[in-house]
Amino acid sequence: MNQIRVFLSILIFSVCCYLIIDLFITGFDGLVLCSSLIGFVITHYLWPTKPNEEEEWYDIFEAVIDFPYRCISIFLRGIGRAAKDSDVDF
Repeated sequence: MNQIRVFLSILIFSVCCYLIIDLFITGFDGLVLCSSLIGFVITHYLWPTKPNEEEEWYDIFEAVIDFPYRCISIFLRGIGRAAKDSDVDF
């Protein structure tokens, strides 16, 4: 079961990377950007927590796959902190 989750995570991650490259090549599209961001979040949650300690390459893939999710979460937390510290109310 973990192999299927790893395969799907790598597949979705590859598609999302292609979508990001496609944004730069063909021009900006909001739908493509949103779908790639959602795909990165899906790959983060689809990746198994403890796939197999015997395989070291899982750790390398996990670091690569988790990097976009961490960037997205840091960005959103920064926006939340900026909104919390400001005096603007909605």
